[in-house]
Amino acid sequence: MPTLIALPDELTTKLQAKAESQQQSLETLVVDILNEAVDEAEEAWPPYTLEDLVERIKSTPPVPGSFHPATGSLAEALAASSPPDPNFDSEAWNREWAKIEDEIRRINREDDIAEGRG
Repeated sequence: MPTLIALPDELTTKLQAKAESQQQSLETLVVDILNEAVDEAEEAWPPYTLEDLVERIKSTPPVPGSFHPATGSLAEALAASSPPDPNFDSEAWNREWAKIEDEIRRINREDDIAEGRG
């Protein structure tokens, strides 16, 4: 079954001119271009599984200039980088966080029941 694709007018004009210069229909030219692009894409990027991709990442050699050895404690650096917020209410934050955790537990329970686990 044919597929209709809307192209911007400017692109259609360019493709039509190219098709005419090659003495072929616009449809034939577009199909040829797309077939060639798909073939090139398959050669350049074969479909990898997640495991293949992870293995490729693991086998990629490090770039020495991108590594900087630690010079101190991250916790200390973060603590020293900004003064405490005087408007921060840790009790209110803990109450709100408890509400969020309750909501997550409720959703998980509902999912377990819906999926036959509980």
